[in-house]
Amino acid sequence: MTDLCHKTGMSCFTQMCEKQLIGLIVLTRYNNKTYRINDIDWSVKPTHTFQKRDGTEITYVDYYKQQYDITLSDLNQPVLVSLLKSKRNDDPEVRMAHLIPELCFLTGLPSQATTDFQLMKAVAEETRLNPLGRQQRLARLADDIQRNKDARFELETWGLHFGCQMSLTGRVLPSEKIILQDHVQRPTSIKVQENAAAFVHAIQKHVDPEVQLVMCVLPSQKNYYDCIKKYLSSDCPVPSQCVLAQTLNKQGMMMSVATKIAMQMTCKLGGELWAVEIPLKSLMVVGIDVCKDACSKGMVVVGFVASINPRITRWFSRCILQRAATDIADCLKVFMIGALNKWHKHNHDVPARIIVYRDGVGDGQLKTLMEYEVPQLLSSVTEASSNTSPRLSVIVVRKKCLSRFLMESGRTVQNPPLGTIVDSEATRPEWQVFLPSPLRYDFYLISQAACRGTVSPTYYNVIYDDNGLKPDHMQRLTFKLCHLYYNWPGLISVPAPCQYAHKLTFLVAQSIHKEPNLELASSLFYL
Repeated sequence: MTDLCHKTGMSCFTQMCEKQLIGLIVLTRYNNKTYRINDIDWSVKPTHTFQKRDGTEITYVDYYKQQYDITLSDLNQPVLVSLLKSKRNDDPEVRMAHLIPELCFLTGLPSQATTDFQLMKAVAEETRLNPLGRQQRLARLADDIQRNKDARFELETWGLHFGCQMSLTGRVLPSEKIILQDHVQRPTSIKVQENAAAFVHAIQKHVDPEVQLVMCVLPSQKNYYDCIKKYLSSDCPVPSQCVLAQTLNKQGMMMSVATKIAMQMTCKLGGELWAVEIPLKSLMVVGIDVCKDACSKGMVVVGFVASINPRITRWFSRCILQRAATDIADCLKVFMIGALNKWHKHNHDVPARIIVYRDGVGDGQLKTLMEYEVPQLLSSVTEASSNTSPRLSVIVVRKKCLSRFLMESGRTVQNPPLGTIVDSEATRPEWQVFLPSPLRYDFYLISQAACRGTVSPTYYNVIYDDNGLKPDHMQRLTFKLCHLYYNWPGLISVPAPCQYAHKLTFLVAQSIHKEPNLELASSLFYL
């Protein structure tokens, strides 16, 4: 705020502060919390009083001195206003918090910084450390802690200490053979005016039941995209492909762009771009993800994507909006029964095995997931066949984990090769206490390449397993599934059904905001 005052002068200082600061997020280090700035109250100063929870009155100056031993230096500064909403859906009350500007620190980077190529390049070099740089920095940190008497005493109090050399043994899975085919027909095209209403009107006029896919070349992204996707996903269920005109005009990139667009369109038409060898016969794999709706508070989108053929190249996709305080889904039985019916229609039987990959679950929700989601899945597979029910496994997937693994190569270190498995020493056997099961285990898998920096492994927690597969076989199957995402010509960090479920929920949460038409359930329309 002081910098703004020097730059603008007092004449338009208040207006400039409100323009620049409202909507930003600040961090208060005295309690390590973040707040969004909703307003600035210029009438309240640090010398003013407020009422504490016990009913007593105290000035802001005295409060920060008594509570945090902080002395405020500027007694004429205004206060920032943050509206605090309860995390519980049954509590609509909004509380107001007053923040002292000199104790607030802006988070993130301003727009001027994010548009500065050289600055962002320098930031990336500091934050995306290569394996050797990360190892050296961690070694320095551990050494500094060991040399600090207070830190060493605190660790010893808890019975903790840093090891001199952290190493473990991992395995590298063999690379996969990719199976390709070629069968694509030529499309036709029409031209419309450049506004969102005109696009929708043209679609209403020209799209008939024989149309398999609609491709729209758009002058801009959000407004056009949302209108077209909402109409073609719900009111007129036809797979669609939206492309920005500026993307097609990029010099020297036409072939690359056209290839990617053609691949997406082929997928949406039901094409199978490639496959890998799956040794298990009659296997269904499922991906589940949950995403908060961008428009409706308290609403979450639950996405469910299941394979419907033995080669794991065709998919059944469903999603629904539900009101929930957590990310636990309550519609899985309906989804699973629909997927099993679709499998039976294509294969004239139910699958022998079902492996579910559940994304978007934190450690604190594992027990709830076991008690609430797994029974839904078990109930649906039990009802699927009067003879032998499919055997079920449920695996929780986490992309964001703190662990990093480096591979020694001569006198340096580098990222481990694709297919690296770590299933001992760094895993978490303590989950056995919370999730009692003789077949429960966990592992890390590195399935994607890192263009720069240190590669991040994906953590897999097998919380329920009735399939009887050896851990090595489950790990190899998981690695195979990381090859089957058709929107990227390479390996990704999670199994394909997880990424498909994420793409589906993201589209609905950001653009459609309602359940897509069931006629699109057999199409990857959300790519």
